[in-house]
Amino acid sequence: MLTVDFSETVARWEPLTRPRASDVEDTRKQLHWAAQIVSALGTTLGRPQVDDSHTSLEWSHAHRGLLSRPGEAAPELRALLRFPDVTLELLRCQGDSEQTLLSLPLEGQRFTEVFATFEAAVGEALGAKPGGCTLYRPTHELPAHRVDPEGRGEAFGGFVGHALVELTRWFANGDRALRELAGQDPRATPVRCWPHHFDIATLLVIERRDPNDPSSEISRSVGVGMTPGDGSYADAYWYVTPWPYPASPELPDLAGGGIWHKDGWVGAVLTSTALREPQAERFTAFMASALAHCEAMVMVRAPANRARTATVAGDDG
Repeated sequence: MLTVDFSETVARWEPLTRPRASDVEDTRKQLHWAAQIVSALGTTLGRPQVDDSHTSLEWSHAHRGLLSRPGEAAPELRALLRFPDVTLELLRCQGDSEQTLLSLPLEGQRFTEVFATFEAAVGEALGAKPGGCTLYRPTHELPAHRVDPEGRGEAFGGFVGHALVELTRWFANGDRALRELAGQDPRATPVRCWPHHFDIATLLVIERRDPNDPSSEISRSVGVGMTPGDGSYADAYWYVTPWPYPASPELPDLAGGGIWHKDGWVGAVLTSTALREPQAERFTAFMASALAHCEAMVMVRAPANRARTATVAGDDG
């Protein structure tokens, strides 16, 4: 196992205040729903990928928010969900320059209203006739919430200020650490935020069914990511998951306050509650032990009938 140097993550660590999960949950779920609108641009206008990465998002430190994948059509468009003020933006990109075509605060707006406004702005940017642009609408299950247009369909709003600060810091720390990992381990896939789970992650691909086919099924891997909370844990948490899962219930001790999750999926977990001071050092200790243990587990070849293509943490569904 490659020893990863997280020195930049430690040096630029954004301190976490670790509020109660109940204080963050409503704001987190609203951002999760809003991310679906951002994802719609890449999903509709991006070139379809086998791993669905055209639907994914990426964290932008400059914007303090999540960016969509760029569309293939000219001009190049990207969508942005800015966390600190919960604003949706449509950006026209050319090289290193950006032009904001739409800036829409979500407070007081319903999901369907925001989606329609965004859709119209994309169509106008592409030169389509009014009503001539139709964006993909999310169909995967999302956490139940009052803003769900198929449910109560209430307006976005009531965002908790310190929750927005905390979620911004979790994503910023997560993205920085995962990019540092991916930059040192050639087996790592690009760091993505997946809109259906709302986690940010990379996958260390250890073995494929066909080693000569880079798109063949992944048979052995280690997933590494951060989720701001989900159906497994209300707290934000880091996870490192081996695939295939180990057959033995005996799991080694983890450093940094980490624990093993065993219900529905197996993985090393470090929750917000367990992330004591000094935070960055405890995170790196956890990550070093979790990566080493999980890779050792998957290096033991699993039976042929226990394969899958991805390793994910729990969801809200």
